[in-house]
Amino acid sequence: MLRRLPFPSAFCGVISMLRIILFVEDYGHEVFIASLIERLAREQDISVKIIPRSVRGGHGKVLTEFKIFLRYLEKAREGLPDLFIVATDANCKGYAERKKEISKK
Repeated sequence: MLRRLPFPSAFCGVISMLRIILFVEDYGHEVFIASLIERLAREQDISVKIIPRSVRGGHGKVLTEFKIFLRYLEKAREGLPDLFIVATDANCKGYAERKKEISKK
């Protein structure tokens, strides 16, 4: 993707790569969602860099690690990613309950 610089007299462009942090419950989620993102990016001719963050230990561990990770992002010197994806099993709770739990963090 070619992005024009915000300076009116600038004639050069920069190639931008979207940074995506993928925070998921396990390796299976990571492989599936990363593959989906890469396919969509290819179809739209967009460059992406996927930064996976997989957590082992079930849903409770995911929420704990997610909270810690958000605190880290607040203090990090580097810029925030362009997209942040969180994925976990709904199991017997269902989508609405899981979404509510994640949103609380």
